[in-house]
Amino acid sequence: FHIEPKALIHVNDLKELNLNYQNLEVLQRGVFLGLYKLERLHLRGCNIKVIQYLAFFPLKSITYIDFSSNPELIKSLRKNDDIFVGLEAVEMARLSDCNLTTEDINGFYLFRRLHEHIQLLDLSHNQIDAISGSTLQNFTELRHIDLSHNQIESWKNYTIFSKNSYIITLDISHNQLTHITPEMLGDFQHLKNLSFAFNPLQCGCDWEGPLLLLDRKQPNHAKFQHQLKQLVHRQQEIVSTA
Repeated sequence: FHIEPKALIHVNDLKELNLNYQNLEVLQRGVFLGLYKLERLHLRGCNIKVIQYLAFFPLKSITYIDFSSNPELIKSLRKNDDIFVGLEAVEMARLSDCNLTTEDINGFYLFRRLHEHIQLLDLSHNQIDAISGSTLQNFTELRHIDLSHNQIESWKNYTIFSKNSYIITLDISHNQLTHITPEMLGDFQHLKNLSFAFNPLQCGCDWEGPLLLLDRKQPNHAKFQHQLKQLVHRQQEIVSTA
């Protein structure tokens, strides 16, 4: 499947473009020329290997983009950290199943253009085992983040979301968390929705009370806060019942 540059120039009222699972491989400069009203772009599973510089530059109104299931894309990003020029206004970005590693997300190049207005970030189904304290510090508008189906381990001596004052939803299920540290509790304290299921959590305590479920939506935020404080005071580890 191939789209010539300027091929879409006469459909300039288009608001949404779905190219999912088309074998694009290369996104050429000029391919989105004229789509200045486009708000949502779906590029899932397009086998994208190369994105030419300024390919997204005409997309002045875009707020949602899905790059999921493009495992070769990261190779292009590692070579050219400016291929996301034009996506600075994006509010929702999906990079699920893109072979992203810890080094990729903690490096500067991946989020150089994608951070200022991001409210939803999907990094699920990748190869991430750790997130540094500075990775998300520039995502000041971040509200929802999906880190499920990675290899993330428990963290201590630093917090991840201390700069993300608006974050309310975190999916960190299906990772490698074995225990909960005070720093992690600090990261969780402002959340309204926390999905924590299917982690190999361990507990060596003699706590016989109800098991705390952190794998469901919390309709009562005050109650959730109280439960977290109880954990801190008891210095107990959380047992997953998923």
